[in-house]
Parts: sequence; structure tokens; C-alpha cells
Amino acid sequence: MKIKSKLHGNFSRLPQPDTHPETISLEELSQTIKTIAVKHHCRHLQQVYNHFGLDFLPQTTVRELFALETSLFNLPPSSYPLSSPCWYRYQFQIQETNDILDLSPDDPQLPSWKPQQTTQEGYYQITLEDNKTADLPPKIIQYLRRSAIAQWEKLSPSQQLASIYMSLQTGKPCLETHHLQLWLNLEEVSSLVKASIKIIQNQQDIYSVATPIRELVLQYLPPSSRNIPQTLSPQPREDVRQTDFLIGRRKHRQEIEKLISNADQFLLISSYIIEDETITNLICEKATQLPQGVWILTDLREEVIDSIDTQTETDSSSYEESNRRKKTCLRQLLNHNVSIRSGKFHLKTYISEKEAYLGSCNLTGGSLDFNLEAGIFTCHPPLHQNLIDLFQQFWETRSKDQVIPLKQGDGFYLHSLSSQTTKITSDHFLTPQQYEEDLMRQLQKQNDSITIYTRRFSPSPQLAGLLRYSQPNIFVNEVWRDRIRNFPQHTIPHLHAKVTILGNRVAYLGGVNFTFSSESNAFVDLMYKTTSLAEINSIRQQLRRK
Repeated sequence: MKIKSKLHGNFSRLPQPDTHPETISLEELSQTIKTIAVKHHCRHLQQVYNHFGLDFLPQTTVRELFALETSLFNLPPSSYPLSSPCWYRYQFQIQETNDILDLSPDDPQLPSWKPQQTTQEGYYQITLEDNKTADLPPKIIQYLRRSAIAQWEKLSPSQQLASIYMSLQTGKPCLETHHLQLWLNLEEVSSLVKASIKIIQNQQDIYSVATPIRELVLQYLPPSSRNIPQTLSPQPREDVRQTDFLIGRRKHRQEIEKLISNADQFLLISSYIIEDETITNLICEKATQLPQGVWILTDLREEVIDSIDTQTETDSSSYEESNRRKKTCLRQLLNHNVSIRSGKFHLKTYISEKEAYLGSCNLTGGSLDFNLEAGIFTCHPPLHQNLIDLFQQFWETRSKDQVIPLKQGDGFYLHSLSSQTTKITSDHFLTPQQYEEDLMRQLQKQNDSITIYTRRFSPSPQLAGLLRYSQPNIFVNEVWRDRIRNFPQHTIPHLHAKVTILGNRVAYLGGVNFTFSSESNAFVDLMYKTTSLAEINSIRQQLRRK
């Protein structure tokens, strides 16, 4: 505990006529300094000047002082009558308790005094720290501590939580009034506030702790910075197919809007870019209704933040309209207390308690209305739960920043999080690196007919070597027409789907382009893998009808 208190009271100076402090003549002072200087081989004037406390005088004065004969210091008596010196002792009386503090004559808090003045009203500041011995009467120390704690206990638990958490982060007082500043450490607050702060610091699941702690944390944390409940689970509908594929143009908007609209408990949303205002409005509407909340993963790169943050005035003219939509959507989501985290998320997945989608479709007008996209909708419990678990894992371990709205205005700031790479274990959903490794294993087994749909095509050297023997059918976006070497390819306007089919053995569908490098593999993304012949044929048939 540390206390800074400004005490109101009265300063006093009390004459002490019988006090005769020890004096020394100028001659004696000069001779003493010379003697000590010679003894310690301090023969230079500059050394004497610095080491004997004479630096309050001009150097020329000190030089003349030591050059004069001591007899010159014997000055004749003054022709003016001199009054006898008067010595004082000083005190401060605390108004509230009448306790008296004795002060030294050189105390910097002493006021200036007029000739006949003996008392003055004012304030005296005292600093009290546990790890330092205060030169104060025990009674005053107890009074300061009791007063500070009494002020602290006037705060509600939620006010105490906010104050102590801010103090621990910034070093500022956890309580500050006109006359008091108080610092507390975590061990000095109530057990309820202490437990709540540890939940926040460790980013624990608030839904797994005792009710009083959870309620206090929920009062403090803005909804946009809370963690996902660990109790999310599928509640699939019985009137729909458990797994269905959707491949084509202008098909995804209706189905994704339906998934969002039908949610009754929660929404987990990951989109590399979010700029469709219609779907954003729908998400905001659901955010006010869903008891378990809406949670969003996206990629707020620096260039995107520069154009979204209200503190930045310049926009890139070529992306002005796109950035306007991103700005509008992000502000809307934050204003509706949607929790948003940023990282290297290229993942496109939309999950409610009723069904889940994984594919290539972003929440942009291009993806929803123009591009050729491919995805899987599932309410099959194992797949559905697997996607929920993976989303939670990415949220907790791969997020780099929590997006926190400013309390005033439309801006936000990014609160850095400690991200880590964790191993993904799933039979059906593969990360970019797992997708590449699985392709290598499959291609080494046997020579199949290979069909690849991808926006970009840039295989690793090892994959390229295996593909050359298979003469794959490669379909790429038209903008990549002239960038592929050593492989024949077909171009499709606005192709954004990511699908790979190896004969009748295995198919992959999701958000990962057929481009593999250490940089691209670092993105958070998933591909659905199936060895079901029925599913492979369903994917192949829809591609033929594209």
C-alpha cells in the first residue's frame, strides 16, 4: 500500500529565544577548508569549489576569499544597530484530529512568513509506503491508513475492479481525490475483486467460475472483449440433410443469410474480409438476441486499420469504396458489442448451433454475388462440433489482437494477445500445412486423374514434381492466366473456389489456395477432406454445372 495524503491544518512557528546554535567565523571556515584540502591533496581551486559545498558562490568570490589575508576578515562594527537573531521551531497541526507534526526548519513545504506572523492555514502532504519506515507517530500512520481504506471501501466492487486493474497496468493510483492518492497491490483487495482480476489477466472462461465472480467480470469487461463460452454445442435441425455442398455463383448469399437468421443461441464467424453491409446488419441484429453471443475472427492488417481507424485521415483512392464499407461494418459490429479478434485469419466459416459452413466465401459483395465459390454446409454432429472446437482453438491461441472500441467516438484500439501455434488434430479438417502434407502422401500412392480449382496456383517444388506425372486439370482465376509455368491451365472469370479432387479416392474443399510456402502456410485456414465416393461425386457434379 502506498498513500499520498494532503492534510488540512495550521502551520505554526514558535520562537525559541534560548537557542544558541553553534557558529563559525568566516576566518575559521576558510582555514578549515584549506587544512582539509591540503590533507587530501585537493590543491586546485575547482576541486575545492566542487567538493566543499561552495558552488553556491561565484568562482571569482571563492578565489578572492582564499587569496586574502585572514586579518582582512576583521571588519569594523556596523554603524547600524542589529537585532538579535531569533530562532524558531515549526509544527503542523492536523485539523481533523488535532495531532501535531514537528517539522524541520528546512522543510520545503513550510510557507513563507511575514515578520510577526506565527500561524498559517494550509496543506501538508505526507507519503506513506509499507516498504519504507515513515518518520511519523504511529497514531498518524493509523489515521492515514484508516482514512484511505474508508475512501476505497466507498467504491462498489465493479468500481474497485476497474480501478485496481487500471492501476496494475499503468502504475497510476487506484484511487485519486483532491486530497488523496492510493495505490494497492492485488493482495490488499477483497477476495472477490482479486479472483475477478486473475480471471481477466489469465483470459479464463468466465462461464466456468462461481456466479459472483462471473457477474463482476461481466460488469467490467465490455462484451466485445469476452471469451467464448466453453459450453457451445450443436443443436442440429432434423429437417435438413446432414451434409451438403454448395458450388456456384450467386448462391452463397441466400444460404449464409439463412444460417445467420436461423441462429437461436450463438454465431461464430470467420471471414478474411468483412464489408457486406446487408449481412453485417443481420449479424448486428442477432447480436442483440443470441444469449451466448456473436464472435468474429478476421484479418485487420495494418493497411486496413489505417483506413478504418478514425485517427487516420488518408485513404488509398483505389480502395476507397471497399475501405468505406469495411469501416462502416466494423463500427456497426463494435457498436453492437460483437466480440472481434484479429490475426492471420484466411478462414471462411460461419457456425450456429444449428449448422456450420466452411468454404471459400468471404462476407463481401464479390464473394456473395459474383464469384464462383465452393463450400460445405453440415449439421452432422461430429463435423459440426469439430468446427466449433477448431474455431474456439483459433480464438484462444491464434488471435493476435482483441479489437476494443473506444468509450468515446467511433474509433477502436487493438489489445495485443499472446498467440501460439498449436497442433490441429482432425480427420476431416486440415490446416494449409496439413493439406500440403496430405496431398504429398496421396499423390505418392497412385496416379489418379487430378482436378484442381483455385484462385491462385503455386505448388511447392515437391508437389510440382509429383503433379507433372499426372497431367492435372487446373482451373484458375483469369487474373492468374499468365503466371503459371510448366502446367497447362484453364481460366474461369471470378473463380474463388478451392477444390482438389484425386480420382475417386479423396477430395478437398475449403478456403486454402493451391499455393504452398512458409508464408501461405502461416495463415489460419481449413480444408474439408472427404473419402466418401458419394460426396466426391456430389462435388464433381456441381462443378460440372458451374
